[in-house]
Amino acid sequence: MRFKDQVVVITGVSSGIGAAAARRFTEEGARTVLTARNMERLESLAANLGGGPVMRRLDVTVQGMCKM
Repeated sequence: MRFKDQVVVITGVSSGIGAAAARRFTEEGARTVLTARNMERLESLAANLGGGPVMRRLDVTVQGMCKM
């Protein structure tokens, strides 16, 4: 539990490296904030992770969308 009580924000979690990072940080005890453009895949991944991650639709290429 290297990341117990730490908050990690991960972009692009709907697939690939972002999804793998979300899984690993969750396994290591982090509280996660997960972001992706595709809400359906984001919600699917979050449902498979424990710990109730915070989810937000986010496209980092769109200026102004990064305001949470």
